[in-house]
Amino acid sequence: MKKFVSLFLAVIMVALMLPVGSLAAEPDFTLYHDGTIGKTKNLTTEYSDVLADKTITMWVSGDPAIASVTAGVVTGLKTGTTTITAVGKVTENQEYFEHAWTVTVQARTPQSIAIVPKTGVDSKYYAGDELSKSDFTVTLTYDNGDTRPLLASEYALTPAGPLSAGNQTVTATYSTLSPATCALNVKALTVKSIAITNVSSYTFEVGDSLPTITAKVTYDNNETSTMTSGFAVYVGNSAVSSSYKFQLSDNSKTIKVSFGGKTSGESSAITVSPKETETETDPPAAVPEYTFNIGTTKPNKTVYKVGEKFDPTGISIYYVKNGGTPVQATEIVYWTQHEFKSTSETSATFSVYVKVDTGDLKQTNITVTGLTVGAATVDLDPKSITSIYMDEDSYVIGHKLVLDDITYVKIKNQSNKTVTVYASSFSNYTEEITLEVLK
Repeated sequence: MKKFVSLFLAVIMVALMLPVGSLAAEPDFTLYHDGTIGKTKNLTTEYSDVLADKTITMWVSGDPAIASVTAGVVTGLKTGTTTITAVGKVTENQEYFEHAWTVTVQARTPQSIAIVPKTGVDSKYYAGDELSKSDFTVTLTYDNGDTRPLLASEYALTPAGPLSAGNQTVTATYSTLSPATCALNVKALTVKSIAITNVSSYTFEVGDSLPTITAKVTYDNNETSTMTSGFAVYVGNSAVSSSYKFQLSDNSKTIKVSFGGKTSGESSAITVSPKETETETDPPAAVPEYTFNIGTTKPNKTVYKVGEKFDPTGISIYYVKNGGTPVQATEIVYWTQHEFKSTSETSATFSVYVKVDTGDLKQTNITVTGLTVGAATVDLDPKSITSIYMDEDSYVIGHKLVLDDITYVKIKNQSNKTVTVYASSFSNYTEEITLEVLK
């Protein structure tokens, strides 16, 4: 605003220094505004007779907040009164001049809207189309009689989405005013043509299924759609389903489709040939399955000491082929040895390789239960120990021995040259004795 006032003052100062034509007071006029949009007035057009012999160099508004002016076009912005001034030169004598207009801006209130289809729209829409605001003119009328077209962003248009065929009511809605309506005739789509688009070969064998068919449909509005179902399919003159399988009798017939009262052109002639005989081949032989067990057999030896290895003597290995009858294996190729580590063990598991009826070696694991494992044995030479009454050739660690001068002796361990024992005649007395081992 300060800029415009400064310009206006500059014009006045120039006017005081230069010859100036008389300041003409032109007729007053009134503009309206509705808070955001103002009515305009083109002074160069409406006062062309007054300004015809003059060159305008500047347009000035006394209060740009009330009314603005650009190239002679005045726009009302806010309620109030101001002056619009044109400054320039007279063409003939180059004298400066001024023309002033007093403009009064008043508020106007939206009163109603109206909607009208543009020319040709009534024959444009088909079922499935959606409304476009560009096809309609929506006009806003104010309480002072002014009108203006609404911008597309200012109003809503219904119905939204695809239109149905027949007479439809189009409704425009703006602010809080009553909606405006107009009638619109929506035409039903009519199929103009249909064509098969995807079948590249018409050569089949007996029993072959009908190929998946894609059809292109063209409507009377020149729009097209692609369909993969919903149309009738004919082989020759017979309608068939999508699961149809070709027969020799179909040879030389054609395929065609029908939709919306239109039938496609006939396809190339079908060639149907007998199905080639397939050579039967024997299925691959099933791989036999074997399981193994020891039946009811038991090992000869069932009592062991820690450190000993399991002896499978006495047990037999049986194999069962494909769930059949057990067969005793006659050839055991290899046994792995099981060594007992603890007196708590009651079973032994070992791996064995058995030759079966096919001559193949089959590996399996066998577990034998019902075993007893005792403590490890310490072997002593009775002739090498002095002053001990020997009643056995070997003794287990912890075994009690009868000595000449001590009632009980328990063997604890063995070294290279001595055997260390301890007496345990009484539960609360222990005495260790070292006996010399003679060479």
